[in-house]
Amino acid sequence: MPLRKLIIPLALTLASVSSSHAGTADSSYKSALEQWRQDSEQRLRAPYGVLSIVGLFWLHDGNNRIGSHPASEVPLPPDVAPARLGVVKVEGGTTSLEVSADAPVSVNGARVKTALLANDGKSTKAAVEIGRLKLSLINSEQGQAIQVSDPNSALRRDFAGQQWFPVDEDWRVPGHYVAYPQAKIIPYDSAVGGTRSAPSPGYVTFVRDGHEYSLDVLEENAEGRVAFFFDATTGKTTYAGGRVVPIEKGEDDGVTLDFNKAFNRPCAVSPFTVCRIAPEQNRLKVLEVRAGEKKPLIKVQRVASAPDYIK
Repeated sequence: MPLRKLIIPLALTLASVSSSHAGTADSSYKSALEQWRQDSEQRLRAPYGVLSIVGLFWLHDGNNRIGSHPASEVPLPPDVAPARLGVVKVEGGTTSLEVSADAPVSVNGARVKTALLANDGKSTKAAVEIGRLKLSLINSEQGQAIQVSDPNSALRRDFAGQQWFPVDEDWRVPGHYVAYPQAKIIPYDSAVGGTRSAPSPGYVTFVRDGHEYSLDVLEENAEGRVAFFFDATTGKTTYAGGRVVPIEKGEDDGVTLDFNKAFNRPCAVSPFTVCRIAPEQNRLKVLEVRAGEKKPLIKVQRVASAPDYIK
């Protein structure tokens, strides 16, 4: 048989194998990403996830009344709490809950009459349970607040689900990480007004359509870094407060920005969170990132102090 007739079938076979392997890789990525998105929504819908938050109440120095009485600084539903349950006392660097009524209040499953919420200005992460409610201390640069979660919240009950762009593996973008000589403190707008700051260990660069972009990053956890960003879709098809892209660490200074996982901060669906909003230097005004999470179907009623562009 002529050599040419042998080469052509062999080339077709190799191409078929290569195509099959590429299809498997693509299918595997899509499957893993869909599972990641399902897990994301399950965390939102969890009994005490973001959708269960029903209140955020700022504390002042001294005694803050807690109970179902309308004048309480921390008001609770009357079917759960007595009119005067007790007080949240803020004194110096200590914040504590003191229960005066005969009510079932517990911390980590143990019935208590008092609970230390913050010591030396640092939160103890105590989760206070009053019936079906969970109370947590939020300690931020804006001050201290009690966040109340109720699994029976209307928001959790009626949530229509997260909205996502179709998976497009082309939006898994390679990049490079550059460490700062020392961490840079970055100011972020807060969803409830004012600013919050956080240290950035460095920034990432990536190229898209022939243009280079850079984003300051946060060290989110031991698994990797994230970057808060705006883009040309922000406020149109995506949340007006911007999104967050996970950054996967690679070899040396190599990273991957997976914009298919670009997700909204909790403030996109809840007015009772103090989440950060992308800083000015991370606003990619000419890049249209049609990947990741879309704008929520619900309209959140913001507090008066929230930035105008997210109201």
